Amino acid sequence: MLTWRHWWACALLAIGAGLCSGQEWRWTGVPSHWSGDIEQYDGLVWYRGVVDVPDDARGPFVLYMGLIDDADETYVNGAFVGSTGRMPPQASTAWQAERMYPLPDGLIHAGESALIAVRVHDSGGAGGIYGGRLELAGANGSIPLPRRWQLTKGDDAAWAQWPSASDDRMALVDEHRTEQPHVWAKHPFADVRDESVLWYNQPASGWTEALPVGNGRLGAMVFGGVGEERIQLNVDSLWAGPPVPENPEDSGQWLAKAREAFFAGNPSEGEQIIARHVLVPDDTPRSHQTLGDLHIRMGLSERATEYRRQLDLTSGVAATGFQTPSGMVVRRVYASAPDDLIVVEIESDRPTWFEFSLSRPRDATVEPTSDGRGLRMFGRATHNGRNPGTKFEAQIRLLGGGEPKHTEAGWLRLEGQTRVTVLLAAETDYHFADPESPLTEDLSAACRRTLDRAEAIDLDGLVTLGERAAGEHRDLYERCSLSLGDAKEYLPTDERLARVRGGATDPVLEALYFNFGRYLLIASSRPGTLPANLQGVWNEHIEAPWNADYHTNINLQMNYWPAEVCNLSELHGPLFDLCDALVPDGRELARRLGCDGTAMGHTTDVWLWGSLQGQPVWGMWVAGGGWMAQHYVEHYRFTQDEVFLAERAWPYLREVAAFYLDWLVTDPATGLLVSGPTTSPENTYIVDGQRLSLSMGPSMDQWVILELFENLLDVGEALGSDDAILARVREALPKLARPGIGSDGRLLEWPGGPGEFAEAEPGHRHISHLYGLHPSNLISPRRTPELANAARKSLEHRLANGGGHTGWSRAWLINMWARLRDADRAHDNVRLLLAKSTHPNLFDNHPPFQIDGNFGGTAGIAEMLLQSHDGAIELLPALPQAWSGSGNFRGLAARGGFEVSARWRDGRIECSRLLSRAGRDCALIVPRAGSVVEMSPGDFESSIRSDQFGRTVAPFEAGEVLTFPTVAGYEYWLKFE
Repeated sequence: MLTWRHWWACALLAIGAGLCSGQEWRWTGVPSHWSGDIEQYDGLVWYRGVVDVPDDARGPFVLYMGLIDDADETYVNGAFVGSTGRMPPQASTAWQAERMYPLPDGLIHAGESALIAVRVHDSGGAGGIYGGRLELAGANGSIPLPRRWQLTKGDDAAWAQWPSASDDRMALVDEHRTEQPHVWAKHPFADVRDESVLWYNQPASGWTEALPVGNGRLGAMVFGGVGEERIQLNVDSLWAGPPVPENPEDSGQWLAKAREAFFAGNPSEGEQIIARHVLVPDDTPRSHQTLGDLHIRMGLSERATEYRRQLDLTSGVAATGFQTPSGMVVRRVYASAPDDLIVVEIESDRPTWFEFSLSRPRDATVEPTSDGRGLRMFGRATHNGRNPGTKFEAQIRLLGGGEPKHTEAGWLRLEGQTRVTVLLAAETDYHFADPESPLTEDLSAACRRTLDRAEAIDLDGLVTLGERAAGEHRDLYERCSLSLGDAKEYLPTDERLARVRGGATDPVLEALYFNFGRYLLIASSRPGTLPANLQGVWNEHIEAPWNADYHTNINLQMNYWPAEVCNLSELHGPLFDLCDALVPDGRELARRLGCDGTAMGHTTDVWLWGSLQGQPVWGMWVAGGGWMAQHYVEHYRFTQDEVFLAERAWPYLREVAAFYLDWLVTDPATGLLVSGPTTSPENTYIVDGQRLSLSMGPSMDQWVILELFENLLDVGEALGSDDAILARVREALPKLARPGIGSDGRLLEWPGGPGEFAEAEPGHRHISHLYGLHPSNLISPRRTPELANAARKSLEHRLANGGGHTGWSRAWLINMWARLRDADRAHDNVRLLLAKSTHPNLFDNHPPFQIDGNFGGTAGIAEMLLQSHDGAIELLPALPQAWSGSGNFRGLAARGGFEVSARWRDGRIECSRLLSRAGRDCALIVPRAGSVVEMSPGDFESSIRSDQFGRTVAPFEAGEVLTFPTVAGYEYWLKFE
């Protein structure tokens, strides 16, 4: 009997014949599932690919082989380096596991080619290397793996080896280079999978073509110029300042008079009272502002070939590379969260000169730093000398050889170098805990300390700044993934977007858009930073559109819709910090309105005010606090964090509920409690020939308050509270007016008194009266079919009259249609969001740029794939025809504390994995007949007909709600047959 060692020795003797014996190898794209005549093949296949290792590559090396369906054994230059899952005869799947194989010293040689061979077993049809991180990483860089690999069915250990004859070896290398010339050209960027990289063949011609990097606090837009590079800079707390608006002390008295007018049938008079005596004028601009620009020039001609710029979402690096007559130039720009910096790394094949400058449109002084190795830019934000706000300072420091010199024109010049690293630190004196008392720290010294720490890390050499930044970024980004099939062509992002504008459908671009939204949240909202504003953290203006502030009547909330479902729960934190900080000023607003608790208007900024300002059509709105309260409860539902529930959620909900209990008033015509007078943001109606915006009891207010009261009771019960406010809410709930359905079957936006109000804009961008459908769960096709049908008719009416014409509005429609399980209509709006409301760099085009559409679109795509708001987890609730061929998602989150992954083919789900993080009971709506097995972490049994103890698990039927207990940390695998 042959032992493994004897078998392997025999295999080595057969190497010469193994690769050259006429075995049929076919070319296949990676990442992808195998297709064609082996699409449904179950068994063993081998992949092989060749990588050229650069001359200057340094180990140790790590091979990242991404996601493989189901199990693999991986070899490099004939040596076994690792395996994941189990091969037959006790086969088990590990299709959700990222492969990472450290390589032994001496296995990889700089300047030589390496052969990677992967033995793959699949037991469910359509296996393959289908996604994830695919690269060979060294100590000083990484090499993306080829997009084209050879594949063959069968099993022969000799296929892991190089051919024994040197000529055969070179023939194999040349064969791979011929098949994929882009990988072997002298260029730093190899082709990478389409749903993780934005890339272009030319520099950005404008800001909405530049590529964003960020660490939550700092942001930068990278243009990718050749002769001169522009990197536009931001810091989240750089704002012009007060005064901030305050409502009149007698606002409550005028509110009462306005209500009398509305109830007496004089809405125009009531609206005029609010406009004249309650609302205060806008005091703008009081905007978030650009920090300025970093410009970089080099001693090279404008002529460039092999140009490419890209943003790698997995690493957070925006890179530019091109050939010049003097050689290759590469720039990499990233925002480091662990080191709180913007970093620019530049390499040139030949020694050259570099020049750097800092500039800002106004309010800034630029001068050399005291050590001569950098520049500092400092000042204070104002608007033409008014509204003095935060003081700021930015400093750059050059790392590398040579002594920089300062030119008379204010540039910092470095000569005779091939490599330079630019560190940029920035600080402001903004004090979140008390904005009226700025920080007194020396901003220049604070920047120096940040730069000193980073330089020490760079000199240490054990881990690079880039590795630290990318590793921290990947910890967040790689929690979740989405594949919607394979790209038919490998095209630049702007060309793909242009094709969609021309009517094409591109699921892989849609997956890229989803991933880009997750990336933007990671880059613009981190624990301890300010929340993502209307532009995230990227703004090139001194006076930004709408001040880039915080609009609480949809935009700020939409920014955080992806946070929980996309497994980025801690990034929700800055929103809660802002809401908590607004409570004191909200109490003052509530008091002036004659109420207890805390209130919130439709907008605010970093100066933490909550007044009602502007025109009635947008300014007279008090539902922001109730809507924000939903985010607290949703965070708990996803995380099951009971400490957060008690210490953060309950106090906030209680404050907001106390306000609404006092705010609500009895409608004398119905005897029911209504909110008002308020706007249904930012819509208008017509009555008696007049166009008005305020009413008593608009549907949105009623939905928000109904949801808040129900949530407060749920939270109170979960905490075992006997707070007196719970009794008041229980008493008010039955008296609270509910939104109604009109004579044409649509959900009413305004109650309309004895009749129904006509809409002034039937295609209005806001769909606030459908709040009960999304983001709330008060309307459900299963629980409230009549209301769901009314919501559907309202959506159809809006769209028939031109609705969805702004980016964020279109994004909201995706979520609405997904909640109604109308998959193809949801997808139509995904496609239209790309075609009509997306800039070349994939930023949302409101117009102009507003980031909420990106976040809302990402949340909508997730909503199409997974829902858990209706009492049970539902897999693929709105899978459209365009995505039905094959796809998978990994790491989406569901309420109840579950992490969910799934795979489908031909529109039918094949299998799913649920990870229980909190040990709660799981309720699952079964999409197909199948069976379930419980597994402990890392225990992948081959049979899904039994659990880890060998007990048979009963099958279940499609459509039933399967409920089963779970244990925290355990995985539950479901296969559908």
